[in-house]
Amino acid sequence: MYLEGLAAALSVAAQTADRRRYESYRRSFTDGFFFLDRLIIQDRDRWLLPNHAFALGGLRQSLYYSEIRTDFVQHSLSALLEFQAHEAATPWSRIDGPALFTL
Repeated sequence: MYLEGLAAALSVAAQTADRRRYESYRRSFTDGFFFLDRLIIQDRDRWLLPNHAFALGGLRQSLYYSEIRTDFVQHSLSALLEFQAHEAATPWSRIDGPALFTL
């Protein structure tokens, strides 16, 4: 949910052409998503799960608690889609190279 808020703040910063805030929010957002990458069940987690294919792509509650709920997944996807929409629409958003995330 916090990443969704950052994505909304990115939108406001982009609409008001506040480049300093946009870059600050963007850095915070990408840091948050790199952390979430550690929570997403991927091939690297195969040895932990009895049915890896069933859980693949799920988002754990935390690093130490493996409950997966659909709202965890939905909030992260919602934030990513919002972020990508603003990255594509903001001409100065890709100062440091290509897009950070792809679907």
